[in-house]
Amino acid sequence: MTLLKKNSLRHIFTFACMALVAAILISCSDDNEQATPDPTPETGVTEVTVDGLKANARIWNKITLKLNATSEAGIEKIEIKIDSDVVATLTSAPFEFELNPQTLDDGDHILSVTATDKDGNQKTTEVTFTVQNTLAYINVPDDFLQDGARGFIFLSDSLGQTIAAKEYHAGDSLVLTNSTYTQERFTLTQAYVDSDGYLYLYTYTDVPRGRWTLIVGYNDRVRPEHEADLTFVNSEEAGRYELQTNSSTYMAYDGLSTASVGYVGNDSKLFFGYAPSDTDPMTHYLYFPSIVGQYATIDFATAIPMTTEPLDISTFDEAGYELMSISGRDVYYIDHLWHQQGTLRYSYPGDAFSDYLVYTILEKGGKTYRNLTEGAPSLVTTNSDIQVAFNNKTFSGAITGDADYCIYNLDQWKQFWSLFTRPGNQDVTLPEVPALLSDFYIDDFTEADIDVAAVDVINQNNYEDFILFFSEFPGDALEASNWYFRSHEIYYKLASPEEGRSARANRSHRTFARPFRR
Repeated sequence: MTLLKKNSLRHIFTFACMALVAAILISCSDDNEQATPDPTPETGVTEVTVDGLKANARIWNKITLKLNATSEAGIEKIEIKIDSDVVATLTSAPFEFELNPQTLDDGDHILSVTATDKDGNQKTTEVTFTVQNTLAYINVPDDFLQDGARGFIFLSDSLGQTIAAKEYHAGDSLVLTNSTYTQERFTLTQAYVDSDGYLYLYTYTDVPRGRWTLIVGYNDRVRPEHEADLTFVNSEEAGRYELQTNSSTYMAYDGLSTASVGYVGNDSKLFFGYAPSDTDPMTHYLYFPSIVGQYATIDFATAIPMTTEPLDISTFDEAGYELMSISGRDVYYIDHLWHQQGTLRYSYPGDAFSDYLVYTILEKGGKTYRNLTEGAPSLVTTNSDIQVAFNNKTFSGAITGDADYCIYNLDQWKQFWSLFTRPGNQDVTLPEVPALLSDFYIDDFTEADIDVAAVDVINQNNYEDFILFFSEFPGDALEASNWYFRSHEIYYKLASPEEGRSARANRSHRTFARPFRR
């Protein structure tokens, strides 16, 4: 007799149990396989497809749709609905349907295609799409234009020909269309004529169909609505005084005793600065958060010293800056200092304003760099290059390097035109100006002051980001706090007029805070 250890018996028992369980499982599995019936072949309409329209497509041109359906019994008919309305019933192949977006309203729609076979079986497929017949729609704020000012919008094709044009008024909801224009993109120009007859044009190339946001020009509300009469004591007999409200800059030399300063809206900040001369930065200031009836007499003996930070600019030929603060539409020009060498004396009024925007100009090796940044002046030199020429209303050449967009400025007496376009190879022609503006437009640029800048915008990656900013902006208008893009740029002057006329044009720029300030 053979003796088995306890462990061996345990192994034999375990193996026997496993074999029994396996047998039971196999038996159950065989039963299930025998009980499962064979799948019934699919009958009726097995497939319905729509060729020529992708899901969520944005359309404005006519499209021929090819409809396909499969059934062993044969297809009896295909019914087409748009938003639950039957628009066509097709009874013979080829099943094709012309979708005309011009017969539909802008917005989202559902195309429903139902195929019925000869046995009466049906199958439906749906495609959602968006109609974009409108080229541009624009909401104009109620307070957009001051008395006597006029606004216009016109759209142009790639050859510069006008495809749509309208004059707008405060509170309008503009819709610009042209059923014969088949392209997705176009050139858009916002034109503004102020009450003095000055014409400002802003042109953007490669604008997609859809919403657009207007720029609020400073002249839209620059004329003072109210005045404050001020008296000053203890002012210096020599030097420069500058008073700033949300609509006026008042300058005085050789002492200051009285002044009437204007402002718009219900209130304005009030800033005073003093500099020993035109070539010095401001050394003292006074700041009041409200101008309304509280400061009839201003004592300059209480003036506060400006905060000064010297910046080493020895690597540049010269440098300068303009200091401002922006709140909504209100732009406060605080100080400026140009043509400095060796050391730039940056001066600002402490924490009088909540934030500061500094426009810095740097000259180096025959090149001009310009930066618009928050805080202190920026000494960054962007890595871009400009090689362009202007001839017969066309800019040609190339703009390369770190640029998100480029801007061409054409300035002449009573007319200022800014054109925004992509960097890279340049072959850009100014669009024709429609007859709506014939009373204001000067079709001659032989005496124009012309310059170009390649702009690298902080927090933007390319020209598409720049354009999307206008189309996706949540408000109805871009105010100063929005359209002063923080950026680094390189600047090049293409043509200069005679000195006298140029000086007049430059002075007019001081009263019109141009977007993307130049």
